Formats: sequence, C-alpha cells, structure tokens
Amino acid sequence: MVSPAFVKDVRPGFDWCENPEIKKIHGTMSFDFARQTVLRPIFVLSKFMANNEFLFPPMEAYENATDLAAMKKFKPWSEKPINKLFWRGTSTGDSYSKRKGNPTYDWRMQHRTRLALMAQNKTGQAEVWVNRHGTWEPESWNVEKLNDAYLDIGLTGKPHQVGPPPPLLSSALGVFVY
Repeated sequence: MVSPAFVKDVRPGFDWCENPEIKKIHGTMSFDFARQTVLRPIFVLSKFMANNEFLFPPMEAYENATDLAAMKKFKPWSEKPINKLFWRGTSTGDSYSKRKGNPTYDWRMQHRTRLALMAQNKTGQAEVWVNRHGTWEPESWNVEKLNDAYLDIGLTGKPHQVGPPPPLLSSALGVFVY
C-alpha cells in the first residue's frame, strides 16, 4: 500500500509545456485549429496562472463591510449548513462539431464533461482517505453516496452546438442531466 503524499507546490503540474498530456483533457487547449476572435479584455472569477485575464470578484462581494445590515447577509463558513462542492456551468469549452477529423477525439475527456459525468456516477467504489483517531487510512466508499453527500454539480442550459449535430454530440444528449 502506498502512503499518502504531500504536494508542496501543485503549480508545476499545471504547466502545459512540462506536462503536454494534460492539454487533451482541458477545453482551453483542446482546439486543434485557430479560433476566430477579437481581442478584448476578459474579466473572470478564476484563472490560470499563465493567462492574462483580469481577476474580478463576484458582484455579491461588493458590500459595505462596515454596514451592519450588509454584514448580516453573510454567514461565516463554519455556520453554513450545506457542506458540498457546488458548481453550475455550461458544457462549453470545446468545439465538438469541428473535431470530426480526429479519430482519437473523445468529448467525454473535456474538463466540464468529466466533472458532470463524475458527479452523476451512481456505480462503483472509490478509495477515500479518512482520518480515524488522528491516523489517515484508506477506505472503500460507495460512489453514489459520496456524490450525494459532497457534490452538487450540474450542467446548465442545453446542448449548445448549432447546425446538424455530429454523431458524438447526438450521443451526448442522452448522457447528461441538464
């Protein structure tokens, strides 16, 4: 049995130049063609280290912190009743219809697709490290129970391709819960 490892700095693992194998599993780098775009500033809530977007706090963070009425709206993390990872987003991030010529392309490998499929999984077991009386031990847990207990993840909207759907998108229609 391998003991758990501590990763001091995860940033080198995100470097696409040092780890080219991760390019195929993230929509940012998955396009195998030039994308048509106009240069414009992009404001984002989160970003990659190497990107030049403007990091921008969410609008709900703009409250007067000295106003008691504003402060009553927010709870400390320790008082929040739901202890789950919450995410909603579209299945964008890749061009499913323009990848017809690549026989190794699999739409299920994109980051948002993988997250949604993982959260919807109801079968199998997963190894989870659990702290029992100060000692970390691996345990096998039911995936459906883990997902129900810790994930609230879902795709929003509907399939977004225009034009006649390629076979791989048609196969996606029955896979996801929107």
